[in-house]
Amino acid sequence: MNLGRVVLGFSGACAMGAFAAWAFRPAPSDPAPEPMVRSVQQRPAARQARPLCQALSSLQDEVAQLQQVTEELERAIAAERFTTAAIEGTPLEWPDELDPRFHEEGVEAALLDAFEEIGGGAVVGLDCSEFPCVVVVEFPSDQFEEPIAAGNQLSVVLQDRGYDVWGQAQVIGNDDEEVWAYLPTLAVMPPQGTRGRPDGEVLGKRLTFRYRDLEDAVRGSSP
Repeated sequence: MNLGRVVLGFSGACAMGAFAAWAFRPAPSDPAPEPMVRSVQQRPAARQARPLCQALSSLQDEVAQLQQVTEELERAIAAERFTTAAIEGTPLEWPDELDPRFHEEGVEAALLDAFEEIGGGAVVGLDCSEFPCVVVVEFPSDQFEEPIAAGNQLSVVLQDRGYDVWGQAQVIGNDDEEVWAYLPTLAVMPPQGTRGRPDGEVLGKRLTFRYRDLEDAVRGSSP
C-alpha cells in the first residue's frame, strides 16, 4: 500500500467533508431559528473536521520526509555496491554442466595426486564457494630443498592434467631462518575456451581479491 496515496485520499475527503458541512447546512426559514440553535445546527461537521484535517496534514508531511530518507538510503546502497564491485569484482557463478573434476572434490583429488608426484606439499586453504576453486599450498623448507621450484612444479603437473592454473605466491620467512615456506595461491580451473568460463579481465579482477582474502584467512588461522 502506498501510504502517501492513502494520506492524500484522506486529505481530499477532509476537504470535501468541510465543503459538505458548508453546502448542506439548513437554509434559514421564516421565522428564523434562535441564534444559539442556528449556531449549533450549522457548523458541527466543520468544527469536528478541523482537528482531523490538521492531523492528516501533519501525517502527510511525515510521509514525505520518510520517502525522501528512503530514496537517499537507496542511492547510498547503490553507490556502495558499485564501489565494492569496482574493488572486489563480481562473484562468479559456476558454469552449467561443468566437469566435476573442476569442483571442490575433483580439485582436492588432483592436488593430492600432484603432491605424490612431486614428493609432498600441503593444502592450507581452499575456497570453492564460487568459480573457480582457489587454493593456498605450502611447501616448507624442511621438506623441500627448493620449495619455490616445488611450487612451480605443482603448476606444471596440474596443467599437464588439463587444468588451467593462475596464481601468485608469497614467502613466509627467509632462507636465513631455520624453516621458511613457499606458499603459492592458485586458481585451479578449466582451460580457456570452456563454455561458461568468464573472460580474462572479469576473472582476473575477482581472483586478485580472492587471492588476498584467502591468504588473509590462512594467516589469521596460523598459530
